[in-house]
Amino acid sequence: MHNNKSYKKILVVLDLCVIGLFVFHYFMLIDIKNKNEKLSVFLSDLSLQENIDDYTKTTNKIIENLSSDMDSVNNYIISNSGDVEFIESLESMADSNGLTIKISTLGFEEDVKLKPSNITILKMKADIEGSWKGMYMFLEQLESLPFKTKISQFNFTNSSGSFGSDVNKSNIRQWRGSFEIRVLKYK
Repeated sequence: MHNNKSYKKILVVLDLCVIGLFVFHYFMLIDIKNKNEKLSVFLSDLSLQENIDDYTKTTNKIIENLSSDMDSVNNYIISNSGDVEFIESLESMADSNGLTIKISTLGFEEDVKLKPSNITILKMKADIEGSWKGMYMFLEQLESLPFKTKISQFNFTNSSGSFGSDVNKSNIRQWRGSFEIRVLKYK
């Protein structure tokens, strides 16, 4: 009987050890599960942060590209106080090509498509006089202006008369012409 009691004690101790191991494993599994959930949340947050960083970098690159494009567009349109400078540049172009220029009309024209924006159209008609080469070079420079320019008409004819003061003093054949241009301008 004494053996029976010692077996019972051993079995109780072993049962308690097994139950203790089960309890220990149970708490370990719960701890591992909690750590896995926290790790999963952390990895998800990290992935989300990486996506946000990538999106931010891409957006910044797009903004940088757009800002240079916006600068190009802004340089394509005469500034709101740049009309006098534009006219002076046309007069300078004519003068550098040996032409005399007379601006006959200058005004602003509204366009339905441009109505919602702060852009208008500067419309100008002018007469020029000078050599054939000068006329040709002037037209070429007019077409290559850095602004959004539309040349509505450009006519020229050979003439012997002059509206410029010193243009016909030489024996070079003179040409007379007229042109009409429209240029985008900020209001």
